[in-house]
Amino acid sequence: MRNLKSDTMNIHSHLRRSALPIFAIILCTMACTISCAKKLSIEHTKSIAEKYINEDKCDEALKLIFDNLTDEEIAQNALFLLVKAASDFEPVFQDAVVMDHTIYGDKVNSARLSSDKKLLVTADGTTLRIRVFSFPDMKESLIIPTQAPVYSAIMDRSGNRIVAAGHDGNVYFYDYPSGNEIGKIHAHDYPVRDLWLTKDGKLITVSNDHTISVFDPESGERLQNMKIHSMNIKNVTLSPDETLVATASNDGSVQTLEYHNGELSLIGKYINAADNYVNAIAISADKQLVASGSGDGNVKFWGARDHKPVGSVSLEEPVSALSFSPDGTRLIAGTASHVYLIDAVTRQAVIQFPVIGNEYWSAEFIDNDRVMVSENKSVKIIKIPTTDEILETCREIYNDL
Repeated sequence: MRNLKSDTMNIHSHLRRSALPIFAIILCTMACTISCAKKLSIEHTKSIAEKYINEDKCDEALKLIFDNLTDEEIAQNALFLLVKAASDFEPVFQDAVVMDHTIYGDKVNSARLSSDKKLLVTADGTTLRIRVFSFPDMKESLIIPTQAPVYSAIMDRSGNRIVAAGHDGNVYFYDYPSGNEIGKIHAHDYPVRDLWLTKDGKLITVSNDHTISVFDPESGERLQNMKIHSMNIKNVTLSPDETLVATASNDGSVQTLEYHNGELSLIGKYINAADNYVNAIAISADKQLVASGSGDGNVKFWGARDHKPVGSVSLEEPVSALSFSPDGTRLIAGTASHVYLIDAVTRQAVIQFPVIGNEYWSAEFIDNDRVMVSENKSVKIIKIPTTDEILETCREIYNDL
């Protein structure tokens, strides 16, 4: 009996010991299954988060994103959704505007920084005047009355001369700091809409006559004239190394050109960018991308040389200004009343900054961290938050839920 009882106890003990690993395996499997069930793919997470946001369940969207994605995955794929959800709880990036200067009595339609970023030149085509400010303290140093409405005015690289695009077809030259007119070129028979002074000392102009021209500004000689659009050309920009040129037109198209030693040459066929007018154009620093902004509210990205579409963002109001960051990773967009930060890699609008204006006609990166924008009555400097700062801000809101 003693042996039988002992054997029975040994059997029970053995069963308990053998059952423990099996039980542990079952528990681990269940835990893994539950844990794995919580982790969604990036695309699935984005899809559900967007659905939550559209249903005004932004707290659920925040939780879903942070619970399923790493910071790196969010930065590369879902930063725009995260900011959109967080903005539902409190205004974010209120401190992004670090300078806001009102220009009383003017209707600014152009604001351009000098090449050394120390001076800002504004043009007011309504009250017929150009102003010059030291930058960024915005102390006014000069007011120039103009003979005709001016679409755009810039400081040349010497800092001794201002060049202005006139509605009467003339390009005007003014001495700085005296403000005296020192010459003019009759560049076009129709309004000159925009211009650029190149590093090699040439002047590039675009006009309502559908043409782009190159001049020697010292002699006034026209070196080249090309008809490249079927309607008014509103904007011209050059890559940082000034070998690539892009134009935007009322005919809804964008054209890219090569520039070398004072000569322009077309790159392929024009880009059919919009069904209506294109206001703004920008070129990335590596010259791989061109971004266009149009009256239909769309910012579109194109291959700079093959002209293939590579993404778009809808901002739901006419786009009037664009600028790539020096590192090419971000794009600033000015619209009829707002300023947006766009991720140029993911082609998503990340932030709508807490500024309201009346037509942002100018946007220009000062460096990778700051941008200068202007609307009809003011000039602003916006500090661009880093990706880490964006994540930290949104995580604080998430932690308070």
